[in-house]
Amino acid sequence: MEESDANKKGGLFEEFVRTFFRRIKGFDVEPVPLDLSWTDLDVVIFNNNEKLKDAIGPIIVVQCKNRSDPISWKIIAETLIQAIAYGNKCKTAILATTSHLTGDAKKAIDLIRTRLGIGILVIEDKDWQEYFNNSELNEEEFIYSVLKRYPEHIYK
Repeated sequence: MEESDANKKGGLFEEFVRTFFRRIKGFDVEPVPLDLSWTDLDVVIFNNNEKLKDAIGPIIVVQCKNRSDPISWKIIAETLIQAIAYGNKCKTAILATTSHLTGDAKKAIDLIRTRLGIGILVIEDKDWQEYFNNSELNEEEFIYSVLKRYPEHIYK
């Protein structure tokens, strides 16, 4: 795949993710996230949803990866850096991907959670399939279903 095709594919996925999160009541998706010239910050959400604010915090950064190869620990580290850019108001980052995590990426998420107290919530290919296959599930309920799969202290 050519570079421009990959960029277009990535841009389409980012726009889908922005639209998805805009559908959640109380989520204000920022059109232009904080300028971090050395890393591509895809989506930033100011969370005013009372139920989800307690669960995942007032600011959520979202890293989008539309790819088929597995997500490595390096992408997890980049996602963490983006979360840290927003200080202590960002206690959760979301990695939205059409792929899945490597074992090392899962270990990195656990290390970040236990040592730094920042949760990285992953919405991966199988989660998106669940969302698209269940017409009864709205976006907020879907996020709750993904949250339930993670250790309780990530979102409490």
